[in-house]
Amino acid sequence: KRPRKSTSAAAAAGADDDQAAGGDADGDVVVPAANARKQTKCTKTGKTMNTYEPDVDMTKEQLTAWRREARRVRNRESAAASRMKTKNRITELEKEVNAYKAKYEVAMQKLAEYEGEGDAL
Repeated sequence: KRPRKSTSAAAAAGADDDQAAGGDADGDVVVPAANARKQTKCTKTGKTMNTYEPDVDMTKEQLTAWRREARRVRNRESAAASRMKTKNRITELEKEVNAYKAKYEVAMQKLAEYEGEGDAL
């Protein structure tokens, strides 16, 4: 799939009236650039929740495309955060393993010393 174009990109590319009306020369829906994350309260539970509504008026197709693109962006950011969290956890566990290995080596050296003392008796 081809990435969607924002209206600012379409305007920079010299969009004509057809494109400004909601489509481009290829028939794709032009998605206006809008960033609108709002917090509202749920009517049933009273909890706050995020709603994603654009700041500008859009056609139904543009709104659908905008929401899809916004969802992709949120998903991409969430996936990146999840990968970073996993990477950090692995780093922590590797440090913990190295600490246990060091303790094990110290314990084995002490054990060898004690066995050496026992053989000398």
